[in-house]
Amino acid sequence: MPVDAGDDRHIHAAESAVGTDDAGSIADEFLSVLASNWVTAMEPHLAALAALASPSAPEAHEVSHPENAHAVAVATMLAFALESNAGRLAALGRVPADTRPDAGALEIIKEVLAENRQDPGPVIELFVLRDVIVHDHIWEIRLRRAPDWSSASLVSAELRRGRTSGKYADVVVDEGTNRTSQLRLHLVPTEVRRWDIARLFPAACAAFDALAARDVANMRSLADQRVRIPGHRPASLRDVVPFLQVQQEDRPQ
Repeated sequence: MPVDAGDDRHIHAAESAVGTDDAGSIADEFLSVLASNWVTAMEPHLAALAALASPSAPEAHEVSHPENAHAVAVATMLAFALESNAGRLAALGRVPADTRPDAGALEIIKEVLAENRQDPGPVIELFVLRDVIVHDHIWEIRLRRAPDWSSASLVSAELRRGRTSGKYADVVVDEGTNRTSQLRLHLVPTEVRRWDIARLFPAACAAFDALAARDVANMRSLADQRVRIPGHRPASLRDVVPFLQVQQEDRPQ
């Protein structure tokens, strides 16, 4: 598997065991883990979100198609990268001792965070958001708005397709706004925006750090992987939040 020696992205793909035999051929073993590839895949979406001139305010009910498209892509990729990291720990036998043998990725992450006395709530909210996006929850939204969209207020939001069981049991959702209680993430898929991604990043990076700490000694956190965003200095994944923040205050309605 050829890699660029000047790039650190391959370090998360495998814990390789390399040796040579008498004939000089190389024996190489690795784990097929996609974690760092998901971070690479986020780059164009992060760049597009950072470049938005007028991102939607957190309390607005209208979100542009491009902003929503890039935001849901990043949200799902963050969850996929965390799942991949958790699967790697399981494959290496590095999960906490109390973890069930059949535990899924989120359960492994929750165990690791609990071991570190970190609140798993924000990561659970990320996985709930991922589920409503990937499993195509469909809401019927009724708004009262000005003809030019200069103002809009929510009349009702009814879930027409999708389930609110499972992980939802661990997440308090404000029924009036259909947003999560801790990070206040928008759970109507078409309302996910740049603001949500800025809220997600600190929680995701803290989880990446906790997972890396249980991995092999030289494993760096995915939060430290370089990302390239045109117009901004080269940064690690954990440094992108200032590029994504929205200045408008979040005013619960």
